[in-house]
Amino acid sequence: MRGFLVMLKTNIKLLLRSKGYLCCIFLIPILAVIIMHGDSSIAKEGGEQTNRIMEWKSISDTADMENIKLTVKVYDYSESDVSSYLLQELAQTNTYKLYLVNNSKEPEKESYEDILKDAKKTMESSTIRAILYIPEDFLDALDKGEEAPIKIIKGYDDSRIGLLETNIEWYCSKIHNAYETAVKNGGNIETVLNKMAEEELDKNVIMLKDEDSVVLNERQQNDRSRIGYALSFLIISFVFSGVFIVDILIKENENRTINRVKLSLTTNRCYIMVKVCLILLTAIIQVIVFGVGIALTMGTNVGIPYSAFLGMVLLQGILFNFISLVIGVLFNNFLGTIFFSFTLWSFTSLLAGLYFPVIPGSTIERISMFTPQRWFIKSTEMFMTGKKGAFTQYTLVFLAFMIVLFTISMISLKIQEKE
Repeated sequence: MRGFLVMLKTNIKLLLRSKGYLCCIFLIPILAVIIMHGDSSIAKEGGEQTNRIMEWKSISDTADMENIKLTVKVYDYSESDVSSYLLQELAQTNTYKLYLVNNSKEPEKESYEDILKDAKKTMESSTIRAILYIPEDFLDALDKGEEAPIKIIKGYDDSRIGLLETNIEWYCSKIHNAYETAVKNGGNIETVLNKMAEEELDKNVIMLKDEDSVVLNERQQNDRSRIGYALSFLIISFVFSGVFIVDILIKENENRTINRVKLSLTTNRCYIMVKVCLILLTAIIQVIVFGVGIALTMGTNVGIPYSAFLGMVLLQGILFNFISLVIGVLFNNFLGTIFFSFTLWSFTSLLAGLYFPVIPGSTIERISMFTPQRWFIKSTEMFMTGKKGAFTQYTLVFLAFMIVLFTISMISLKIQEKE
């Protein structure tokens, strides 16, 4: 026991002298926090607020456009709560990307004829496919029962524009009914619309099941993305902190430290346990730094239970620190260990879908099942969709990987002893 503590203390001192090791256990986890927090902001803009109406500063502004949704330029000259309600409802359909011209920053409002002249130029120079013109008398027209008093300028033969017309007619009809209700009850139309919105069902598709695959909603996809980016940074930390532990092992092998260990009647098992303890301590410190950073900057709402998230990150840290150790035992060369560990990190992270989703059922998806990161993502998806046994599954996979790695390392050590 005394020999174990002496070796552990000596190894810790050697690690703490290394600036690279300190960078791996403190700096890189903090960078992972920044990456996850920054991506959280992006995810929030593209997730919870993805249906917001974009604002343009001028009539000729065509910046920041997408080709995924039907892009629509909007002139709202009514500038009322009711017209705003209509646009918000259109945006919430998740079918359109609305770009609202900010009239307050224009010297004077464009006439309808000027808008017609600008329409052709706008649609030829951008991805805009339709232009909505909401007149100043929008509310009066609705009060009179006119059907969808909104002018739609079509730029191309796009079948989605027909759907846009149908949606506008539906929401205008809904607004007209709200107006009649408000008149009947002696209230105002804005109050009725707000009440109708509160009484509507909250539509939130959580999961569509196809064999073992899941389809996440937009917010869950954003949560998975930011977790994937942060995990990729953390794995760099795990891999290279393991490399520094390997460096000690290689130097001890070159200095015949193992022989002195045997002469001191300390067993090989005790020597291996020292390295395992170094891995555990390193992974725990890295996860504590990361976990505290996340809790302080963005709270504990990461899309899955926070304790389970940190638990899976800890297991991932132990695994990749140990992988570096095994690689060091196999290569017995510090430089070779660095190159192979970095290659393994970059290849497995890309293959596992940390940067982009893996197509379910594809060959890549089947191959990715041999990477620990892929099982991390799968367990994360299970947590998000409410499936049971996610952490148990991940723990079993972790143990399977550890058994394989431990077996490889022991065989390699035996072979080196014989040599």
